[in-house]
Amino acid sequence: MPRVKRRRRLWAWLLAPVLLLTALVAADRLLASNMTRGFEQAIMSDAEGFHATGAQVQIHGFPFLTQLLTNNFRHVSIHLDAGYFEGFEVRDVRVEAFDVHTAAPWRAGLIDVDVVVMYEALELALQQQVNAPITVAADPNVPGTLIATSQITVLGFSVPISIHINPTIVSGNALNIDIEYVNVAGAEIAVDQIPLGLGDVLDDLAVALPLPDGVSLLGVEVLPDGLRIQGQAAEISLEDFVGPVGS
Repeated sequence: MPRVKRRRRLWAWLLAPVLLLTALVAADRLLASNMTRGFEQAIMSDAEGFHATGAQVQIHGFPFLTQLLTNNFRHVSIHLDAGYFEGFEVRDVRVEAFDVHTAAPWRAGLIDVDVVVMYEALELALQQQVNAPITVAADPNVPGTLIATSQITVLGFSVPISIHINPTIVSGNALNIDIEYVNVAGAEIAVDQIPLGLGDVLDDLAVALPLPDGVSLLGVEVLPDGLRIQGQAAEISLEDFVGPVGS
């Protein structure tokens, strides 16, 4: 009988730390889950100039509580299905933030951003510059380039024009529109030969993207429904990218 009691006591001593550790892990994960859920709800709450849907937040690293106590999240991932930023429609927004302070405005040491800007947003931006209706799409024949189509009026006749574009990143947060060649009524001509002064306008096109100050654009990729833009910034607020995160 004493031997049985000793065995039970031994098992109790062995199980106690395991149960305690399990409880701590469960509490840690519950706290992390509650905070990320609050982040997601805050991001999807409409703010001035900002609207997002399908927010998903993940705070990496374990334990969560020690990161919270030291006021620093080592790595936070945010994904948005879609959003509107200063009038630009975007999809598949991915933000990777590192060394994030655990209070508003959630300043991060480094942020990588990856976002798809829809062609409709580019069309609106270009229409304001050329003062004419314009449609933008991926060039099905030349990967990595775009086709912008419009109409110009010559001697009272409406003439179709297609502009073959190579989107590039030069500096800052602007997308440079490099004109590869232009077709007017089926004939290929140089940009400076486009009538009505439109050539001068097209030769100096750029689209400022709705990204916070301090973001350096790293690359652009042509997709069927939009342009995938990659950028990076250091020492910047997380809320500058995804709106309100929480208090």
